[in-house]
Amino acid sequence: MINSRQLVFLLFIFINSFSHAQELSFDSEELTFRIEENTFYVSGYYHLKTSGSSISETPLYYPFPTESIFYPADSIHIFDITNKSKVENISFKSGGVIFDIKIDSTLTLFISYRQKLKSNRAKYILITTNYWKQPLREVLYTLITPANMKIDHFSYEPDKNELIDDKKIYHWEKTNFMPVKDMEFVFY
Repeated sequence: MINSRQLVFLLFIFINSFSHAQELSFDSEELTFRIEENTFYVSGYYHLKTSGSSISETPLYYPFPTESIFYPADSIHIFDITNKSKVENISFKSGGVIFDIKIDSTLTLFISYRQKLKSNRAKYILITTNYWKQPLREVLYTLITPANMKIDHFSYEPDKNELIDDKKIYHWEKTNFMPVKDMEFVFY
């Protein structure tokens, strides 16, 4: 869950950076989560769009779980697929990173990071979607674990799962998705 300091910071960023908040929105995301040897990996594509006049450059805040059971996220890579460039101007702020994006009408970003785990719980922050005041048009999520890992709790039940070689793969597919909680996995 986002703490009060992060919430205030998020609101500040959104109010000041997105004075035309309805112009910029997250449209959809395709993410792969992986749990391996007490490390949580996240990678995938984030599709953004503008609905009003184009926005040339604006900061974007990307949060990470910061509870005491998680180590800080590291190995953060952000690549602007649309403009074919690596995002270099990443600043660590209040439990997340801020970076500038350049967008005309649409933008696709590839973001990846890893987070060491101090316990048997992994988390991906989803509820920040609520600050955009509109659902994600489509989400595709995949979780990959060792076949012998048992998931004791999913915050959202997967739509399907499969066993391929030595991996268990879980899938979620949602449309018009407005999350009410973060994506969490408790495993043993």
